[in-house]
Amino acid sequence: MRTFIASLATALVVTIGLVGVGMFNSREVPSEPVSAILSLLGIYLFILGVTACIAVPFRLLARRWDFARSWVSAAIGAAVGIFAVASFEYVLTHVPALSSPNHHVALYMYIQFAVVGVAGGLVFWRYAQSELRPNKSLERTREG
Repeated sequence: MRTFIASLATALVVTIGLVGVGMFNSREVPSEPVSAILSLLGIYLFILGVTACIAVPFRLLARRWDFARSWVSAAIGAAVGIFAVASFEYVLTHVPALSSPNHHVALYMYIQFAVVGVAGGLVFWRYAQSELRPNKSLERTREG
């Protein structure tokens, strides 16, 4: 259950981060409130799906091999953010309908998406920490 809550919170943080980065880079504010809300909902659902596809295997592997740490979650988030920008750049340079000679993604976009990914990874870790790394101290094992 904690993984589900962590996935919901992570998707919300990443959605807010990506929309904030997009508004910062374009310097525009949405003019239609209904279309903006529907777009946010669509982005949130897409990111929730991506988060679930990453979180469930991470949870299973982390419980099996005990490698769940905050820095691992942050690194996975950064890698997903960098991979997203790299895939955008690949599409913009290799799909003929979208490509042009000067269509390259700036370095700061890689940094922005990596930071948003790190924030998402740390939020996931914060909510799922107790499920991924249970407290096995002697004081806790004697309580039951």
